[in-house]
Amino acid sequence: MTYRFGFVQDEELASEILMSVLCVFPYRELHSSGAVLVALSLERPVLVPRTPSTIALQSEVGAEWVRIYDVLDANELNNASIWASERAQGARPNLAGRSWEIVRASHGSAYRHAMS
Repeated sequence: MTYRFGFVQDEELASEILMSVLCVFPYRELHSSGAVLVALSLERPVLVPRTPSTIALQSEVGAEWVRIYDVLDANELNNASIWASERAQGARPNLAGRSWEIVRASHGSAYRHAMS
């Protein structure tokens, strides 16, 4: 297990994530996190706090990739570690809605709507 407070370079972040079985995000509130999306794009399951955003992310990506906690304690960390290690090998999170084409089209639509 490793942890670091502060900024890390992209290569080091990816290397740490790829060595992990589970990425834990011990935030009290989480609305949007690039690090969560990086972990998922590198096919690593995540443990995140229960918020409207993380519930939506779990629904979008799949419950086998996003585990939500109410209280982050030793018991939850242990259970989440077991959960992560038992996931289906070769499976991938559903990030289809995050492709550049879809994001570009969605942003364009939002800007056109805002301008009208």
